[in-house]
Amino acid sequence: MRNLWIAFVSILLLVNSAYAHMEIASVEDVMNSMMKNQDITDVKQLDCSKISNLEFESLGDAVMERMAGNHELHEQMDAMMGGEGSETLRQMHIVKGQNTQTCGEQG
Repeated sequence: MRNLWIAFVSILLLVNSAYAHMEIASVEDVMNSMMKNQDITDVKQLDCSKISNLEFESLGDAVMERMAGNHELHEQMDAMMGGEGSETLRQMHIVKGQNTQTCGEQG
């Protein structure tokens, strides 16, 4: 049983390490991608109804990375919100992305 527990913890650490080393796009990169997808040149022209949850999630993740100031602190914040891969963290990133664009009020 002890060996099973050690193996389980080791796998969790490896998975966590893999997520921790994933590169997070910058806010500017995400915004540029969204503008390109909508074929516009000004961020004020973004149509929030045309932004996917995946795009909002990426934007929210990038905003949190910037707010945290460093990747380790961002990872700690993510862990407190359910951890990488959790639905609660995904929803948090989506809402953060929507709030960055004030889309929570628009659509």
